[in-house]
Amino acid sequence: MSEAIAARSVEFMLSNSGYYFGETNEKYSVGFYGGEPLLNFRTIKYCIDYVKSKSTEIAERTHFSMTTNFTAVTMEVMEYLVDNNVSVLVSLDRPEEMNDRYRKTKGGTGTFRNVMKNIERLRKMNSEYFKKKVGFSIVLAPPYDIKSVLKFFEENDFLLNRVILLSFVDEDDTNFFERFTNMEQIDYDLGCQLAELKSAYIKMLLEEERNSPGYQFMSNLFEDRIRDIYKRCLVRLQGQVFPNGICLPGVQKLLISPDGKFHICEKIGHLFPIGDLYNGFDIDKIYRLIYEYISISESDCINCWAVRFCKACFIRAIKGEHMSLERKRRHCEEIK
Repeated sequence: MSEAIAARSVEFMLSNSGYYFGETNEKYSVGFYGGEPLLNFRTIKYCIDYVKSKSTEIAERTHFSMTTNFTAVTMEVMEYLVDNNVSVLVSLDRPEEMNDRYRKTKGGTGTFRNVMKNIERLRKMNSEYFKKKVGFSIVLAPPYDIKSVLKFFEENDFLLNRVILLSFVDEDDTNFFERFTNMEQIDYDLGCQLAELKSAYIKMLLEEERNSPGYQFMSNLFEDRIRDIYKRCLVRLQGQVFPNGICLPGVQKLLISPDGKFHICEKIGHLFPIGDLYNGFDIDKIYRLIYEYISISESDCINCWAVRFCKACFIRAIKGEHMSLERKRRHCEEIK
Protein backbone atom coordinates (compact mmCIF):
# COMPACT_ATOMS: atom_id res chain seq x y z
CA MET A 1 0.00 0.00 0.00
CA SER A 2 1.25 3.47 -0.85
CA GLU A 3 1.35 6.36 1.59
CA ALA A 4 -1.27 8.17 -0.49
CA ILE A 5 -3.73 5.28 -0.19
CA ALA A 6 -3.00 5.01 3.55
CA ALA A 7 -3.74 8.72 4.06
CA ARG A 8 -6.92 8.54 2.01
CA SER A 9 -8.01 5.49 4.04
CA VAL A 10 -7.58 7.40 7.29
CA GLU A 11 -9.54 10.35 5.91
CA PHE A 12 -12.36 8.02 4.84
CA MET A 13 -12.49 6.46 8.31
CA LEU A 14 -12.58 9.82 10.08
CA SER A 15 -15.14 11.39 7.77
CA ASN A 16 -17.48 8.40 8.09
CA SER A 17 -17.24 7.92 11.84
CA GLY A 18 -19.10 11.01 13.01
CA TYR A 19 -21.52 9.00 15.15
CA TYR A 20 -18.73 7.21 17.06
CA PHE A 21 -16.78 10.42 17.50
CA GLY A 22 -19.71 12.56 18.56
CA GLU A 23 -22.00 10.14 20.40
CA THR A 24 -19.75 7.49 21.98
CA ASN A 25 -16.45 7.12 23.78
CA GLU A 26 -15.36 4.22 21.58
CA LYS A 27 -11.94 4.22 19.97
CA TYR A 28 -11.16 4.14 16.30
CA SER A 29 -9.07 1.13 15.41
CA VAL A 30 -6.49 0.91 12.62
CA GLY A 31 -4.96 -2.52 12.04
CA PHE A 32 -2.13 -3.52 9.70
CA TYR A 33 -2.16 -6.90 7.98
CA GLY A 34 -0.23 -8.73 5.27
CA GLY A 35 1.38 -10.81 4.03
CA GLU A 36 3.89 -9.48 6.48
CA PRO A 37 3.05 -5.84 7.32
CA LEU A 38 6.51 -4.95 8.66
CA LEU A 39 7.91 -5.35 5.14
CA ASN A 40 6.10 -2.06 4.49
CA PHE A 41 6.98 -0.34 7.76
CA ARG A 42 7.44 3.00 6.00
CA THR A 43 3.74 3.18 5.15
CA ILE A 44 2.74 1.97 8.63
CA LYS A 45 4.81 4.76 10.18
CA TYR A 46 3.38 7.30 7.75
CA CYS A 47 -0.18 6.21 8.54
CA ILE A 48 0.27 6.43 12.32
CA ASP A 49 2.02 9.80 12.08
CA TYR A 50 -0.72 11.05 9.75
CA VAL A 51 -3.48 10.10 12.22
CA LYS A 52 -1.63 11.80 15.06
CA SER A 53 -1.22 14.96 12.99
CA LYS A 54 -5.01 15.41 12.71
CA SER A 55 -5.69 16.41 16.31
CA THR A 56 -4.83 15.45 19.87
CA GLU A 57 -8.32 14.10 20.44
CA ILE A 58 -8.23 11.90 17.33
CA ALA A 59 -4.74 10.67 18.26
CA GLU A 60 -5.90 9.73 21.77
CA ARG A 61 -8.96 7.90 20.47
CA THR A 62 -7.19 5.87 17.79
CA HIS A 63 -5.90 2.41 18.62
CA PHE A 64 -3.24 0.87 16.35
CA SER A 65 -2.54 -2.84 15.99
CA MET A 66 -0.81 -5.30 13.71
CA THR A 67 -0.47 -9.03 13.15
CA THR A 68 3.13 -9.96 12.34
CA ASN A 69 5.47 -12.95 12.24
CA PHE A 70 8.02 -10.66 13.95
CA THR A 71 10.96 -11.75 11.80
CA ALA A 72 11.53 -8.51 9.84
CA VAL A 73 11.84 -6.29 12.91
CA THR A 74 14.69 -3.94 13.85
CA MET A 75 15.43 -1.98 17.03
CA GLU A 76 14.16 1.16 15.24
CA VAL A 77 10.85 -0.56 14.51
CA MET A 78 10.52 -1.85 18.09
CA GLU A 79 11.17 1.62 19.51
CA TYR A 80 8.50 3.09 17.24
CA LEU A 81 5.95 0.43 18.24
CA VAL A 82 6.63 1.10 21.93
CA ASP A 83 6.57 4.89 21.56
CA ASN A 84 3.23 4.74 19.74
CA ASN A 85 1.63 2.08 21.94
CA VAL A 86 0.90 -0.22 18.99
CA SER A 87 -0.71 -3.55 19.93
CA VAL A 88 1.23 -6.43 18.38
CA LEU A 89 -0.09 -9.93 17.77
CA VAL A 90 2.86 -12.22 17.01
CA SER A 91 2.23 -15.34 14.92
CA LEU A 92 4.25 -18.04 16.64
CA ASP A 93 3.47 -21.74 16.76
CA ARG A 94 5.28 -23.46 19.57
CA PRO A 95 7.24 -25.42 20.61
CA GLU A 96 10.15 -25.00 18.18
CA GLU A 97 9.70 -28.17 16.15
CA MET A 98 6.02 -27.40 15.59
CA ASN A 99 6.68 -23.79 14.55
CA ASP A 100 9.49 -24.64 12.16
CA ARG A 101 7.52 -27.38 10.47
CA TYR A 102 5.59 -24.75 8.50
CA ARG A 103 6.98 -21.31 9.38
CA LYS A 104 10.17 -21.09 7.35
CA THR A 105 12.33 -18.45 5.75
CA LYS A 106 12.67 -18.19 2.00
CA GLY A 107 15.84 -20.29 2.38
CA GLY A 108 13.90 -23.06 4.13
CA THR A 109 15.19 -22.63 7.70
CA GLY A 110 12.85 -22.39 10.68
CA THR A 111 11.95 -18.98 12.14
CA PHE A 112 11.36 -19.92 15.79
CA ARG A 113 14.72 -18.93 17.28
CA ASN A 114 14.83 -15.64 15.40
CA VAL A 115 11.34 -14.71 16.54
CA MET A 116 12.03 -15.70 20.15
CA LYS A 117 15.20 -13.59 20.06
CA ASN A 118 13.21 -10.59 18.83
CA ILE A 119 10.53 -11.15 21.46
CA GLU A 120 13.16 -11.18 24.20
CA ARG A 121 14.74 -7.98 22.83
CA LEU A 122 11.36 -6.25 22.94
CA ARG A 123 10.67 -7.51 26.46
CA LYS A 124 14.00 -6.15 27.68
CA MET A 125 13.41 -2.84 25.92
CA ASN A 126 10.12 -2.20 27.73
CA SER A 127 8.67 -4.91 29.96
CA GLU A 128 5.49 -2.95 30.76
CA TYR A 129 4.68 -2.42 27.08
CA PHE A 130 5.43 -6.09 26.40
CA LYS A 131 3.06 -7.20 29.18
CA LYS A 132 0.18 -4.99 28.06
CA LYS A 133 0.52 -4.76 24.30
CA VAL A 134 2.03 -8.00 22.95
CA GLY A 135 -0.08 -11.10 22.33
CA PHE A 136 0.38 -14.31 20.40
CA SER A 137 -1.48 -16.11 17.63
CA ILE A 138 -1.03 -19.87 17.52
CA VAL A 139 -2.23 -21.88 14.54
CA LEU A 140 -2.65 -25.58 15.29
CA ALA A 141 -1.92 -27.81 12.31
CA PRO A 142 -1.55 -31.57 11.82
CA PRO A 143 0.01 -33.71 13.03
CA TYR A 144 -1.50 -32.34 16.25
CA ASP A 145 0.27 -32.45 19.61
CA ILE A 146 -1.71 -30.04 21.76
CA LYS A 147 -0.11 -31.29 24.98
CA SER A 148 3.28 -30.08 23.75
CA VAL A 149 1.80 -26.62 23.17
CA LEU A 150 0.30 -26.67 26.66
CA LYS A 151 3.66 -27.71 28.13
CA PHE A 152 5.34 -24.78 26.38
CA PHE A 153 2.84 -22.42 28.03
CA GLU A 154 3.45 -23.95 31.42
CA GLU A 155 7.23 -23.59 31.09
CA ASN A 156 7.28 -19.96 29.85
CA ASP A 157 5.83 -17.52 32.32
CA PHE A 158 6.12 -14.57 29.91
CA LEU A 159 3.14 -16.05 28.07
CA LEU A 160 0.84 -15.76 31.07
CA ASN A 161 -1.90 -13.15 31.42
CA ARG A 162 -1.85 -11.87 27.86
CA VAL A 163 -3.87 -12.16 24.67
CA ILE A 164 -3.49 -15.63 23.16
CA LEU A 165 -5.46 -16.53 20.04
CA LEU A 166 -5.70 -20.22 19.19
CA SER A 167 -6.99 -21.40 15.83
CA PHE A 168 -6.82 -24.38 13.50
CA VAL A 169 -5.87 -24.37 9.83
CA ASP A 170 -9.13 -23.83 7.94
CA GLU A 171 -10.00 -26.85 5.82
CA ASP A 172 -11.82 -24.81 3.16
CA ASP A 173 -10.28 -23.68 -0.14
CA THR A 174 -6.83 -25.18 0.43
CA ASN A 175 -4.82 -28.20 -0.71
CA PHE A 176 -2.82 -28.16 2.54
CA PHE A 177 -4.41 -31.33 3.90
CA GLU A 178 -3.70 -33.35 0.75
CA ARG A 179 -0.18 -34.05 2.06
CA PHE A 180 -1.66 -36.23 4.82
CA THR A 181 -2.84 -39.71 3.84
CA ASN A 182 -4.30 -40.55 7.25
CA MET A 183 -6.51 -37.54 8.00
CA GLU A 184 -9.25 -39.72 9.46
CA GLN A 185 -6.86 -41.04 12.12
CA ILE A 186 -5.39 -37.54 12.67
CA ASP A 187 -8.86 -36.10 13.27
CA TYR A 188 -9.72 -38.96 15.65
CA ASP A 189 -6.51 -38.35 17.63
CA LEU A 190 -7.29 -34.64 17.77
CA GLY A 191 -10.75 -35.36 19.15
CA CYS A 192 -9.22 -37.54 21.87
CA GLN A 193 -6.68 -34.83 22.79
CA LEU A 194 -9.38 -32.17 23.01
CA ALA A 195 -11.66 -34.40 25.10
CA GLU A 196 -8.86 -35.07 27.58
CA LEU A 197 -7.99 -31.37 27.85
CA LYS A 198 -11.65 -30.41 28.22
CA SER A 199 -12.02 -32.77 31.19
CA ALA A 200 -8.92 -31.22 32.79
CA TYR A 201 -10.27 -27.73 32.13
CA ILE A 202 -13.64 -28.47 33.72
CA LYS A 203 -11.80 -29.83 36.76
CA MET A 204 -9.82 -26.57 36.97
CA LEU A 205 -13.05 -24.55 36.82
CA LEU A 206 -14.74 -26.60 39.51
CA GLU A 207 -11.73 -26.40 41.80
CA GLU A 208 -11.08 -22.74 40.94
CA GLU A 209 -7.50 -23.36 39.86
CA ARG A 210 -7.36 -20.27 37.65
CA ASN A 211 -3.74 -19.54 38.55
CA SER A 212 -2.54 -22.77 37.00
CA PRO A 213 -0.20 -22.05 34.02
CA GLY A 214 -2.29 -24.32 31.81
CA TYR A 215 -5.58 -22.62 32.66
CA GLN A 216 -5.17 -19.72 30.24
CA PHE A 217 -4.23 -22.00 27.35
CA MET A 218 -7.25 -24.24 27.88
CA SER A 219 -9.61 -21.33 28.44
CA ASN A 220 -8.64 -20.09 24.97
CA LEU A 221 -9.67 -23.46 23.57
CA PHE A 222 -12.96 -23.87 25.41
CA GLU A 223 -14.13 -20.80 27.30
CA ASP A 224 -15.98 -18.90 24.55
CA ARG A 225 -18.42 -21.77 24.08
CA ILE A 226 -18.99 -22.18 27.80
CA ARG A 227 -19.45 -18.43 28.24
CA ASP A 228 -21.96 -18.25 25.38
CA ILE A 229 -24.13 -20.87 27.06
CA TYR A 230 -23.73 -19.51 30.58
CA LYS A 231 -24.55 -15.94 29.53
CA ARG A 232 -27.24 -16.83 27.04
CA CYS A 233 -30.22 -14.55 26.58
CA LEU A 234 -33.13 -15.67 28.78
CA VAL A 235 -35.96 -13.64 27.29
CA ARG A 236 -38.58 -14.65 24.76
CA LEU A 237 -37.17 -14.75 21.23
CA GLN A 238 -38.23 -11.77 19.12
CA GLY A 239 -40.29 -12.08 15.97
CA GLN A 240 -37.25 -11.22 13.85
CA VAL A 241 -33.63 -12.19 14.37
CA PHE A 242 -30.65 -10.68 12.56
CA PRO A 243 -29.06 -13.55 10.60
CA ASN A 244 -26.50 -15.49 12.65
CA GLY A 245 -23.25 -13.72 13.40
CA ILE A 246 -22.95 -11.72 10.19
CA CYS A 247 -22.09 -8.06 10.39
CA LEU A 248 -23.54 -5.20 8.41
CA PRO A 249 -20.61 -4.85 5.96
CA GLY A 250 -18.82 -1.53 6.24
CA VAL A 251 -20.27 -0.50 9.61
CA GLN A 252 -18.11 -2.14 12.25
CA LYS A 253 -15.03 -3.08 10.26
CA LEU A 254 -13.57 -2.42 6.84
CA LEU A 255 -10.61 -3.94 5.02
CA ILE A 256 -8.93 -1.65 2.49
CA SER A 257 -6.63 -3.34 0.00
CA PRO A 258 -3.49 -1.70 -1.46
CA ASP A 259 -5.43 -0.58 -4.53
CA GLY A 260 -8.01 1.25 -2.38
CA LYS A 261 -10.84 -1.25 -2.76
CA PHE A 262 -13.19 -2.00 0.15
CA HIS A 263 -13.73 -5.52 1.48
CA ILE A 264 -15.72 -6.91 4.40
CA CYS A 265 -12.85 -7.87 6.71
CA GLU A 266 -9.37 -9.38 6.83
CA LYS A 267 -10.72 -12.92 7.37
CA ILE A 268 -12.77 -12.92 4.18
CA GLY A 269 -10.06 -11.19 2.19
CA HIS A 270 -10.61 -9.78 -1.28
CA LEU A 271 -13.41 -12.05 -2.53
CA PHE A 272 -16.32 -9.65 -2.10
CA PRO A 273 -15.48 -6.00 -2.86
CA ILE A 274 -18.06 -3.58 -1.44
CA GLY A 275 -16.81 -0.26 -2.83
CA ASP A 276 -13.62 1.79 -2.95
CA LEU A 277 -11.97 4.95 -1.65
CA TYR A 278 -13.00 6.94 -4.69
CA ASN A 279 -16.71 6.12 -4.90
CA GLY A 280 -17.52 5.07 -1.34
CA PHE A 281 -19.65 2.07 -0.41
CA ASP A 282 -21.51 0.12 -3.08
CA ILE A 283 -24.82 -0.18 -1.22
CA ASP A 284 -26.36 -2.46 -3.85
CA LYS A 285 -23.51 -4.97 -3.50
CA ILE A 286 -23.79 -4.95 0.29
CA TYR A 287 -27.56 -5.41 0.06
CA ARG A 288 -27.21 -8.33 -2.39
CA LEU A 289 -24.55 -9.94 -0.23
CA ILE A 290 -26.75 -9.91 2.87
CA TYR A 291 -29.77 -11.23 1.04
CA GLU A 292 -27.82 -13.95 -0.74
CA TYR A 293 -26.74 -15.11 2.71
CA ILE A 294 -30.29 -14.92 4.04
CA SER A 295 -31.67 -16.81 1.04
CA ILE A 296 -29.52 -19.86 1.76
CA SER A 297 -29.86 -19.62 5.55
CA GLU A 298 -33.46 -18.78 6.36
CA SER A 299 -35.10 -22.20 5.97
CA ASP A 300 -32.50 -23.84 8.21
CA CYS A 301 -32.00 -21.07 10.75
CA ILE A 302 -35.65 -20.32 11.39
CA ASN A 303 -36.15 -23.74 13.01
CA CYS A 304 -32.71 -24.16 14.58
CA TRP A 305 -32.48 -24.55 18.37
CA ALA A 306 -29.02 -22.93 18.37
CA VAL A 307 -30.07 -19.69 16.67
CA ARG A 308 -29.19 -17.54 19.69
CA PHE A 309 -25.76 -19.13 20.12
CA CYS A 310 -24.79 -19.00 16.47
CA LYS A 311 -21.86 -16.84 15.39
CA ALA A 312 -21.69 -18.14 11.83
CA CYS A 313 -20.85 -15.27 9.50
CA PHE A 314 -20.31 -14.84 5.77
CA ILE A 315 -17.01 -16.69 5.86
CA ARG A 316 -18.78 -19.91 6.88
CA ALA A 317 -20.88 -19.88 3.73
CA ILE A 318 -18.50 -18.53 1.10
CA LYS A 319 -17.28 -20.88 -1.61
CA GLY A 320 -15.39 -19.19 -4.41
CA GLU A 321 -17.33 -16.09 -5.38
CA HIS A 322 -20.72 -17.34 -4.12
CA MET A 323 -22.55 -18.56 -1.02
CA SER A 324 -22.80 -22.31 -0.57
CA LEU A 325 -25.63 -23.90 1.44
CA GLU A 326 -23.71 -27.18 1.57
CA ARG A 327 -20.67 -25.49 3.12
CA LYS A 328 -22.79 -23.50 5.55
CA ARG A 329 -24.64 -26.61 6.71
CA ARG A 330 -21.33 -28.35 7.41
CA HIS A 331 -20.23 -25.47 9.61
CA CYS A 332 -23.67 -25.40 11.25
CA GLU A 333 -23.22 -28.99 12.39
CA GLU A 334 -19.78 -28.16 13.80
CA ILE A 335 -21.22 -25.19 15.72
CA LYS A 336 -24.10 -27.23 17.16
